[in-house]
Formats: sequence, structure tokens, C-alpha cells
Amino acid sequence: MSDNSRPPPFPFPSQTPSSSSDLLESDSQFSNLGASLNRQQTHGLSGPYEVVYSGFSENPSTGSQIIECDRYGRVRIPRSANSTAWTSSGRVSRACENCREQKAKCSGHRPTCQRCQEAGIRCSYGDRKREKVAKQLNDLTTQVKAYEDLLRELSPKLDSEAARQVEQILNETQQNFDEDLPVDPQVTTSASTAPVTDGASGSSATPTLTIGALDYTSEDFDRQAMGFVGEHTEIAWLCRLKRLIRRSNPATENHGDSIASASFYLDDSEIPLIKDVDPIKRPPLATAQQLLDTYFTIVHASFPIVRRSFIMRQTILYYNSPSVGPGVGPGRKWLAMLNLIFAIAAKFTNSPSDDAEEWPEDSAVYFARAQKLGVIGTVLLEHPDSQQVQVEGLTSFYLLSIGQVNRSWKICGYAIRSAVTLGFHLRNESDIRNVMKETKYTVWWSLYLLDCSLCVMTGRPPSINDDFCTTPLPVPFTEEEFDDKEQLIALPEVRNALIKFLCPGNPQIFDDKGSPGTSGVQVLDSGKKSEQDVTGIIESLKSTPNSALFFLYIVDLATIMHESVEALYAPRAARRPLLEIEGAISTLNSKVDAWLARLPVAFHLSQGTEALQRERTNLAFRFYSAKILITQPCLIQLSQATDINEPPGSFCEMMAMMCVESAHQMLDLLPDSFDLAWVHRVSPCWHLLHYLMQSTTILLHALLLTKKPGSADYRKVLDRVEKSGRWLTEMSLEDPSAERAWLTCGELISEIVPELKIRISTDSRSQLTERPMVGLSAAKKPRAY
Repeated sequence: MSDNSRPPPFPFPSQTPSSSSDLLESDSQFSNLGASLNRQQTHGLSGPYEVVYSGFSENPSTGSQIIECDRYGRVRIPRSANSTAWTSSGRVSRACENCREQKAKCSGHRPTCQRCQEAGIRCSYGDRKREKVAKQLNDLTTQVKAYEDLLRELSPKLDSEAARQVEQILNETQQNFDEDLPVDPQVTTSASTAPVTDGASGSSATPTLTIGALDYTSEDFDRQAMGFVGEHTEIAWLCRLKRLIRRSNPATENHGDSIASASFYLDDSEIPLIKDVDPIKRPPLATAQQLLDTYFTIVHASFPIVRRSFIMRQTILYYNSPSVGPGVGPGRKWLAMLNLIFAIAAKFTNSPSDDAEEWPEDSAVYFARAQKLGVIGTVLLEHPDSQQVQVEGLTSFYLLSIGQVNRSWKICGYAIRSAVTLGFHLRNESDIRNVMKETKYTVWWSLYLLDCSLCVMTGRPPSINDDFCTTPLPVPFTEEEFDDKEQLIALPEVRNALIKFLCPGNPQIFDDKGSPGTSGVQVLDSGKKSEQDVTGIIESLKSTPNSALFFLYIVDLATIMHESVEALYAPRAARRPLLEIEGAISTLNSKVDAWLARLPVAFHLSQGTEALQRERTNLAFRFYSAKILITQPCLIQLSQATDINEPPGSFCEMMAMMCVESAHQMLDLLPDSFDLAWVHRVSPCWHLLHYLMQSTTILLHALLLTKKPGSADYRKVLDRVEKSGRWLTEMSLEDPSAERAWLTCGELISEIVPELKIRISTDSRSQLTERPMVGLSAAKKPRAY
């Protein structure tokens, strides 16, 4: 049934009129159409109506009104086309905004309701309640995200306690959000395959393919003593491990995961400066000889930045001179060099002498004298010379030995720039003696070694660009042999053939024209005698290797580590495909294995000559450190992708296992129990803590990733970590850096394997109780490793 109270059908098309004039024109057309129909019916058209006249008048022209009636006399009341008074008995599902505000009934027509059409106003239908709530939630989420980004931006500028609270709140908020957020497989897949970001976009902008390269910073290093720390150092690995533990165990209390919280070096402490020292005062001759013997026995083979014969000869002249003062005796740079050698040797002196007067003074005293003589002040502003380069290199090495790694890195960079100023990075074709040329070459490669070590310890890029370096690799002859071998050294073809045989494929090998040489022994142009000489030298070095050959091999290995840092940890490495990165890891690993195969039998890591134990141990530590550096990205990749099922035997898993095994073998180089005499007699004291922490961090990652805690591999890792913990606790009694390292590792061990931390602490206390009391002179002297 039709409802006559409903409004008439909407006479307009579905499109809204473009203007009010269109609407009025339509209305007039509709009215004219109705009038014409009425006229047709009143002028005798077929229909059941009759015409009658009423007594009142509404038409001024006629004075009467025509009324239509049906055959029964009922009056027909016509419907007015312009009437605005209408009612609706039905309910519409949704009213427009104007009708809702006026609390009037709405016809519900789209796009314009009847009331808005008649009023000539714009009609609009607002969002439903559910849509409004969704839009408000979206706006609030965007606002919260903006606040979180602002807090992360301001966090590095706050003090440490406030920054820790901000970071903790942000982490809890993110954790609650992740728990409440439904998992969408499509979103997860798209996020895991997202492209690598390019730039500093905050702490959440982590590259998808984490291979160890870092192309942004998430901390403000302006107020941090250690400064920037890159991804190829154990400090960054420790920091990442803390984050992994926190994610795997949400109940773990968060003490902050900044780089400063994982650093164990002493860069935040001041260097002890002794102001009231006499810079020209010298220790007794017996003490000086003891210190020189210690330095040249322990340090010189690995860091031959000075000539032993020159230092010994000048020292004898220095002590035989009747008086020393301004303008009398040796120059201040040489005295600074001598005092730096004394300072380094004093750190590595094993046991006190029976005669208290011959016991060396504290290393800080010698360093203070060197500072007044030439380390600081006007000397740094003068044009450098060879002695200044040596002074700066020794200063950097001393700062490394006392745990000031950041300062050591800075001074090493200054020494490298001084050496580049003097052209030490290029092959020398001047008319000076060949012995002097070799001395300059040795100084350059000593700085190269030191820079490479500091590069790995700090995670910073190398300061030396190999593309600009043409310095020949050092010859395997000791200083005592230089006079006899000088004629051979003068022949470029002999030198090149010798180096190419010992270090084939090294990128720093150049022929006599300065272009990169090819690997293998080339045919000599100087006759059969030169060939016989080279063959005789090689056979002699194989049977009885010397310290110069040892230095050549560690330089050769340093060039591979230099290449590894640039290939795997440079920011551009993060943008390369995974297959290309795996190829680089495989190539570098093969180079390190080939380096090991080239070592003479006497330098073998485990079966070499007992007389070369120090050299063999040093080579072994450097070899395993290089293996860890190259394969570590694969271990990190597995630790950050534990939800991805890597097929057994895959390249990443194989390299990760090799990384863990290298850490095992590095710790196997240490005696079962702490031995201070072994530390000073055999180990590279200045790098021992670095190697210990490097291997320990890898094993802690292995503990976290082991799927079978009761397996033999797991127990093997536990044993090595326990051994490392005992060494750290013993070393922490005398070295502040080791004490900090043990606090960091002990905290991680207690969170991964709490019972192991308790066992290590209990054993250390019992050993400390059983240890005999040492003399006062030995107890008051701090050690450095």
C-alpha cells in the first residue's frame, strides 16, 4: 500500500545540481508541468469530475475559485507542488549532518536529502561511530609515534639516569605494543625483505641484512669518552649480546644497552700526570739496561719502530757523558723516545729485583718525563722528522698498554700523518743508504700494524689507504744482517723475488716500476748468482726463521685483516647482496688459511720450535683473531634470525661454527690456570685482554644460540667460558681494564648460565685465599696486559 504522507518521488537525476540556478529551473519546470495537466482536466478532458463554483473568492480576476468534484460530489483537494510541510512515518537509517544538528527528520536521499534540497544548502553525511573511533585511533597512534621519535632524539642529550629511564619506558611501550599487535604474515614478510635504509634514521632503522656493517649512529658520542665504536670490535658485539638477552628474556632488568655500558677500557679516566718530575733525570745504568732488555725482548719483534743498535749505542754514550743539560748531550726528542721505552718496559717487568734501588720507577714517571721532553708542547707544532714519528708511535703504543685505547688511536693517527708528511708511505729512491731506507720502511709498517690493531679494537675505519701506499714489505733480515745483506737489498729483483715467494698474492708487492707484481717467483735478470742467493736465503729462513721473518708474516696477515674490515664492515658492505657478501667471506677465509699454510715449520702454531714460543703464540693469537673477524658476521646473522630455519650445512651456519671453533682454539692457547710469568714471557701483553674478550664474546653468543644445552658442544663452550672467567677474575686484581671486562662478562654469564657465574666466583675467592702474600714492592705496582 502506498503512503500518501510520504514525500513525492525525488524529481531530479542522481547527480547533484551544479548550482542553485539549475535547481530553481527544475522547480519551475515541475510547476508548469503540473499546471498544464490541471488545465487539461478542467477543460473537458475525460474524467469523472464536474466543475462547481464556491462562494468565496481567491482569484481576483474572476472573484471565484474553480473546485473539482467527483461524480459523487466529493471535493478533490489538489496537492501543492511547492508545499514544504510534509511528514514521514518511516525511519531512515542515517540522517545528514544538517538534519542531525536541527533535530529534524531527514528523508535520507543521496546525495541531497529533501530538506537540504528545498533549503538550497549543501548536504553531507558524516562518518558512523565505528569509523570515527577508527580515525581517532589512527590519529592518536600517529601522535604517539611522533612523541616516541622526539624522546629518542632527546635521549642522548640527557644525563645517563634520565636517558636510561626514557629508554626503559620506550622499550616497555614497544614490548606491550608488540604483544597486543596481531601477527600478519604478509606484513612480517614484507618487513623482512625491506630494502636497507640509507642514513641515520634512529635506533629502529636497523638494516635488514645485518652482516656487521653500520651506516648510521643511534647515540650521541659527544659526551662519551670512548667515542664512536664500530661493528667490528668486541665492544659492539657485547652490546648486541646484551640486547639479544633482553629480547629473549623480557623479565631481565634493563641497565641500558649503550656502547658505554659495554666498553671496558679506561678512556673515561684521566691519565695520571706527575708535574714535579725532572725531565733530564735518568735511572741508574743497571735499571736502564734492565728496562731496555725487557723492551727489546718483549715488544721490539712485534713493534720494531726503533733501531735496537742505535738506541743501545746512544744510551751508552748518554750514560758515559760527564754532564747532561740544555744544549749538552742528546736532543730532547731522543730523550723522550728513551723515556717512552722505559715507560713501556716498566709496564711489562715481571718481578721486582732484589735490590730496591734497581727496581724501575713507575711507568707514569717515565711517561711524565717524556711529556715534558717532547710528547706535548711545541714539538707537536713543529715540522716532523723521523724521530718525531718514532716518538708519536711509542706514545700511542704506551697509551694502548695502559688501556687508553681511544687516546692511543688518536695519537697513532697523528703519527701516521707525520710519516706521510715525510713520504714514509712511498718507496724511497733517494741516495741514502739502503739500511736507512729499510729503517723507514720498518717504521711505516710498525705504524700500519698498530693502526690495524686499534682499528679492530675500536671498530673504526683504518687510517691508512692501501691505494696510496707503495712502501715495500719489510725484508726478512735482522739489523745484524743488514751489513752483510745490503748488496742483495740494493737489487730490486732480488728483493721482489724474495718477498713474492714468502708472501705471494700480497697487494702491497710492487715491482721495480711501481706497478703491482704477480704472485710467484719471477725469473731474475741479474744472473744465476742472484737466483742462487735468493734460493739460499729462502732455505735458510725455512730452517732457522728469525724475528724479522716473524714481523713480515704479521704484516702480511695485517693486510688481510685490513682488507676484511673494508670488505665486510664498511657502510657500503651493508648494501651488497647476501651472495656477494658470502663470496667475500669465503675469499678472505681462504686467504687466511693460505697464510697459515705458508708459515715455516718452526712457526707452526702448536708444533713449532720452543725457542720461538713467543713468536708462535703471537702468530696464533693474530691468526684466530683474523678468523673471528672474518666469520663473525655469519654468527651475528644467525643470532638475529633465530626464527629462520637455516638448512644444516649452509654457508652461514658453517662459517658461524668456524667462528666459534676459532674462539675455542684462541682460549686453548692460554694455560689452564692464570700464570703471570707466562703472560710477560710468552703472550702479547698489550693485546691479551682484547684477544680474551674477543673470544669470550663469541662463546657467549654460542651459549645463547645452542639449541641443546646438554650436548657435548654446549659443555665444551661452558668449559672455555669458565676458563676465560677465571683468567679475567685473576687479571682484574691488578688491571682496571680487566676488572671492568669481568664485570661486563660476569653480568652476561649470570643471565645466561647463573650457576656458572657462581662457580667462577667461588673458585676465584678460594684461590685468592690460598695465594701467598706478595711483597709490598710488587703489590703496589699495577700491571697491564
